[in-house]
Amino acid sequence: MFRTLEGLQQRAGVPKSLLRRLIVKEAVDNGLDSGGSVKIETLPNSGYAIVDDGPGIDPDAVPRLFSITVL
Repeated sequence: MFRTLEGLQQRAGVPKSLLRRLIVKEAVDNGLDSGGSVKIETLPNSGYAIVDDGPGIDPDAVPRLFSITVL
């Protein structure tokens, strides 16, 4: 259900128009969970950067953490 926008919005329980806000909220929550301060920066391409002073993510772990796995 996470492979399409329609499936993602159904799983998240929000309309497609609010998915961007939900993703930013989740990224901020993750930064706060690490116990640090969080700053949201607006990017020129209508995107956002979430900057915190936490330990960060090991670049080698990114594919495992953010890949879709079929069970």
